[in-house]
Amino acid sequence: MEDAEGLANALDIARSSTRVEALIFGAGDLSVSLQARVDGNFDPLGRYPGDFWHFARTQVLTAARAAGVAAVDAPFPAYGNPDGYRSAATQAALLGFDGKWAIHPSQVPLANDAFTPTSAEAAAAQDIVERYRRAAADGTGAIAHDGRLVDAAHARLAANVLTRARTAASGPVAGVAPDA
Repeated sequence: MEDAEGLANALDIARSSTRVEALIFGAGDLSVSLQARVDGNFDPLGRYPGDFWHFARTQVLTAARAAGVAAVDAPFPAYGNPDGYRSAATQAALLGFDGKWAIHPSQVPLANDAFTPTSAEAAAAQDIVERYRRAAADGTGAIAHDGRLVDAAHARLAANVLTRARTAASGPVAGVAPDA
């Protein structure tokens, strides 16, 4: 999604063909299309409250999820700023994106770290899924886990974590060269 019209029609684009596999947020060209006042890393030139690109990211992510395709966050041109990339990738992962563009080889391990659940996260998710399934089989609609209520939505969130962990463990994405 790289221009105003594309962002406005993100869901239609995402559903336009069975060949669409992902929506990618392109902050650079979108900056041009929106006539945004940004620097070379697509950050606002002045003080801005909150995440400058939150609406656009959410629009792309929502359309991707509604269409059942992957969502990939924008590139981070400042490849010499690993902390900045790590922060941006972590924010995208927290929001629900599947990945983030890496324009430099040094960004790949940072993206992998940000989008791959830790072993502790995967173990906790596995425990929640197993315990919730047993409880549901017994007719219970919610359980307690670490002092918190766990219901069907929490169990589905935990299943998402397990899916991400399995995907990460399965190796490189099909069609992507290992050294890409």
